[in-house]
Amino acid sequence: MDLREACALLDVIDDPLPDDDVIKKAFRKAALKAHPDKGGSDDEFRRVKEASEVIVRAKTRGVRRAGDAADVCDAPDADAFDEEEDEFANFFDDGSNDDVMAEIIMRMYEMETGQSISGKRRRLIEKSIRNMRKSEKLKKAQREADAKKARARAARDAEEQAFWERQYAAGSRSLQEGGRGCYLAWDPRALQRELQSRRLKPPRPSTVKTLATKLLEDDERKAAAGLQGETS
Repeated sequence: MDLREACALLDVIDDPLPDDDVIKKAFRKAALKAHPDKGGSDDEFRRVKEASEVIVRAKTRGVRRAGDAADVCDAPDADAFDEEEDEFANFFDDGSNDDVMAEIIMRMYEMETGQSISGKRRRLIEKSIRNMRKSEKLKKAQREADAKKARARAARDAEEQAFWERQYAAGSRSLQEGGRGCYLAWDPRALQRELQSRRLKPPRPSTVKTLATKLLEDDERKAAAGLQGETS
């Protein structure tokens, strides 16, 4: 298989050769499609590995485009086989903690040699898989924490909206309407000064929420008293 054919099989450009990440993604996609357990066949799986080896060999030898390739498509001799297998595995199993990629590499090696992976290579791949699973747990925990924050933010937004609707109904207006805006957006010192000007006793504890609620309740009392005066 020559370099152009290899690139065509993995559906990547050959002039110039793409960067490593593009090749890895193309290999992963092609290998999954050709995988015997995914509806492919042993022959298709071997051809994907062969194409990938040709491309990796070219990249390793500094070939930038298919037209520059010479003997990169030549199969390695017996003495160089293990070295090329390591080169291939190291290129694709690069510590990215992709257990699918690790399984593909193990399956391809076993199919190529008729032997199960053992020793140092298996330990390295198994370590990669363990790291991936640990990473996935951390990612899951982060997603759960982010979801919890999002729910809390949504609840806070809903609470602030309900607060503003009460304040608006009591006569307040937004900044865009020339008013003073929602009390919950005020600085705590401004809330305290407003309470002092109304001769209202500050609540304990004095937080933005409790101070704002005190002002809102005063507004609602005044609005209710005004309505009573109009109807009496």
